[in-house]
Amino acid sequence: MIIVRAITVYGFYPILKSRGYGLSRKELVVLIYGGLKGGLGLSMAMMITVDPYYPTRFRHLATLYMEGMVLMTVIINGMTCKKVVEYVEMIHVP
Repeated sequence: MIIVRAITVYGFYPILKSRGYGLSRKELVVLIYGGLKGGLGLSMAMMITVDPYYPTRFRHLATLYMEGMVLMTVIINGMTCKKVVEYVEMIHVP
């Protein structure tokens, strides 16, 4: 998910830059690493869950896998994002 987010951010970077949202390299790294990668996916999985067009097993599996991805994203990114911010020296703590 981080690789896809990096491709997306770098793809839209020229547009962001031309519109006045200039981002430094440090901000780009934190944006790519700490972004909400699971929130939108969980919303889409919840939409699939209530759609009767899809088979019941598919709806349950889609929700289960997306919940797992969100949980892993929150735990892994939540616990390591501070280290990434410190690594890129974005915030200096006295």
